[in-house]
Amino acid sequence: MEPSGPGFYKINFDASYHQSSGSGGWGCVVRNNMGNVLHVGLRKLQILSSPPHAEAEAATRSIERAVLLGITHVVLETDATILGKALRTSAWDGSQYETLFRKMRDLLFFEFTSSVISVCTVCSRNCNQVAHSLAAHGASLSDVLPLFMDQAHDFVTPFVSNLEKSFSGSICFRLKKNNVS
Repeated sequence: MEPSGPGFYKINFDASYHQSSGSGGWGCVVRNNMGNVLHVGLRKLQILSSPPHAEAEAATRSIERAVLLGITHVVLETDATILGKALRTSAWDGSQYETLFRKMRDLLFFEFTSSVISVCTVCSRNCNQVAHSLAAHGASLSDVLPLFMDQAHDFVTPFVSNLEKSFSGSICFRLKKNNVS
C-alpha cells in the first residue's frame, strides 16, 4: 500500500448500475497499512441516472464512512477514471454531479489530514475486485439500509485472499489541499 505507515487506511470502493431500473449497489473495503481487511460496507442504491452517478454516490458514501470510522489518513482507490479526475480537480464541476463532487472534495479537505486518490488504470477492475463484488451484492439486496461488517463476508473471502497489498499497476494521485476548490 502506498503511502504506507501506521495510521494510513486504504479504501477500495465501487458501484454497480442497472440502467433498466435506475438502481445499483455500492461497496467498499477498508484495509490497514498491512493490507488486513478491517471493515466492509455495501448498500443498494436507487434513483441513479448513470454509471458516473453511481460511482459518485459510492465515493461519497465511502468517504462519509471513513469519517465515521475516525480515519484521518486515507488512500481512496477506484477504477472510475472520471471520478478520479473529479476528485482531484474541478474539471467536472459544470456537470450534473457537481454538488456530489464538491461535497467529496470538501470532505477530503476538511476531514482528513492526508488523502490520496488512486485510479486503477492498468489493472482495471482486478485491483477493485472486492469492492466490485460488494457493490454487486449490494445491488441484489431488497432493502436500502446499509450493511457494515468488521470482517469480510463469505462471498468476499476468495477475493480478499487474492488481494495485492500494494498499488502495483495503478496510478496514484495526491489530493493537495491547496488545489481543492
